[in-house]
Amino acid sequence: MGKNLEITEKLQNYIDNFSLKLNPIQQEIIDYNNTLGDVKRMQITTSQCHFLHLIIKTSNIKNALEIGTFTGLSALSIALALPDDGKLIALDKNEETSKVAIDFFKKANLDDKIQTMIKPALDSLDELKNNKFDMVFIDADKMNYREYYKKLLMGVI
Repeated sequence: MGKNLEITEKLQNYIDNFSLKLNPIQQEIIDYNNTLGDVKRMQITTSQCHFLHLIIKTSNIKNALEIGTFTGLSALSIALALPDDGKLIALDKNEETSKVAIDFFKKANLDDKIQTMIKPALDSLDELKNNKFDMVFIDADKMNYREYYKKLLMGVI
C-alpha cells in the first residue's frame, strides 16, 4: 500500500502562499466545520481543495460526480473550478449535512451548477447509469469504495 504524503508546516505554508486563495464561502465552510468537533475530520484539507482545482483546470473537466459531500467543501471546490457550463452531481445520504451544503452552494451562487442527490450513493449510482463524467471524486464511507468503483465502471462513467 502507498504511504500518505506528510504535509509539514513548511510545505503547508508554501501551498498556502502560492496557491489560489480560498473563496470566502470555502472559508465559511471550514469555519463552520471547525465548530462540529470530531466529525470535522470528514472535511477535505485546503491543500486537497487546491489539488481538485488544479486537476479540473488542467484536465478540462466539465462534468463531475462526487460521492460523499458532507457540508460541501469538496463540492464547492469542484464547482468553483468547473467552466461556466460545467455541472457537478453531489451524492450524500445525510439530510442534515446536505441541507448545510446546499445553503452554502446557494450563498456562493453555485446551486445552479451543483445537483444534489440525498440518498445512499449506491442507489443514486443506479439512477445515474449511462451518465458520462469526466471526473469522479469518491470521499464517502470507505467500506463501499469497491462497490462504488464497480458500479462506476459498469456504466456510469
